[in-house]
Amino acid sequence: GEPIRTGVEEGRLVWTYARYYASLFGAFEGRDLAIKFDARNRVLSYNYSTTDPGEKLILKP
Repeated sequence: GEPIRTGVEEGRLVWTYARYYASLFGAFEGRDLAIKFDARNRVLSYNYSTTDPGEKLILKP
C-alpha cells in the first residue's frame, strides 16, 4: 500500500507506514514502520516501533 508519509532523512528517501488505534476511554495503541531507501531505491534500513506492551520484539545479534 501507499505510505502515510514520505520524506527525506540524511539525503535518503523515507516512507512511513502507521496504524493507530484509539478508544473513547483513553486507550491508545500505535505501530510505525519507517523504511529508508538507498540511491538505487533498495531498502537501506528500517525502523519498527510499537506502543503495545504485549508485543515484545526478540532481537538476535
